[in-house]
Amino acid sequence: MAKAKATAEAWMVQLHRMPGGPLLLRLFADLARSEIADRSMTLAGQAFTSILPVMIVLSTIRSNGYIDDTLSGYGLSPEDLALTSGDPSESAVTFGVIGGLMTVISATSFSRALDRMYARVWDTPKLTFRKGWRWIVVVLAISLGVTVQGLITRLGDIGTFDVLGLGLEVAADLAFWTVLWYFVCRMLTQKRVNIRCSLLTGIISAVGLTALSIGTRVALEPVLASATGQFGILGVVFTLISWLFVFSAVLVASTVIVYALAEDTGRIGHFLRTPEISEVQMDDQQAA
Repeated sequence: MAKAKATAEAWMVQLHRMPGGPLLLRLFADLARSEIADRSMTLAGQAFTSILPVMIVLSTIRSNGYIDDTLSGYGLSPEDLALTSGDPSESAVTFGVIGGLMTVISATSFSRALDRMYARVWDTPKLTFRKGWRWIVVVLAISLGVTVQGLITRLGDIGTFDVLGLGLEVAADLAFWTVLWYFVCRMLTQKRVNIRCSLLTGIISAVGLTALSIGTRVALEPVLASATGQFGILGVVFTLISWLFVFSAVLVASTVIVYALAEDTGRIGHFLRTPEISEVQMDDQQAA
């Protein structure tokens, strides 16, 4: 143990002397202190009880079949989640307008969990109930975003040897996730996190989620089939929770990484710390 500790300390000293070494050490330290596993599991559980019900509500709109196409992009089918009944009108009556509205409002638990995560990492104030409309906007944007991302997988079927299609799919994924998570960061932090940091958060999130999307197409379907064969609907639940855990871990890690980069005393941190004045700070100055 003593030898291993001495080796680790020597390696840390060498890394600290390397160009960019202190920044890497800060990244590792911040990621280690960020409790990624706990935060990711919290977000995964909230997503399962928030995003999925919204998808179920959307699935009652049977005129276009977008939800079915989205599920097939993830290797799922409506039957796997029992999203549909024999009569579409019966599903619509079951939910109704009021039921759908209540589902969306209760689904804000995920956006509120995201709000707490951003507030803890960036040390920004949490949203108050007066600004709770932002939670609803975010959860609707993410729900529609998951649907759009599922439809993007269709691009993989375009082109000779699927090379063109794969390139289009990856490019569309990167662009879409970047815009979505830039928007979510700006909404939940009330624009107190500057544009450069918010955009970099969106970019890093997009890279991680695009890799997850590709891995999903390769691995999710056989894993889901095996879990369903052994455990039935519980296998579907376990698989979805595991997928949502990885999804949430990408979001938490990207936020922590950008925060660590912004706090760096070198050129990267200086570039990210722009003298931008947020709208909230501007309102505070005017009020003063």
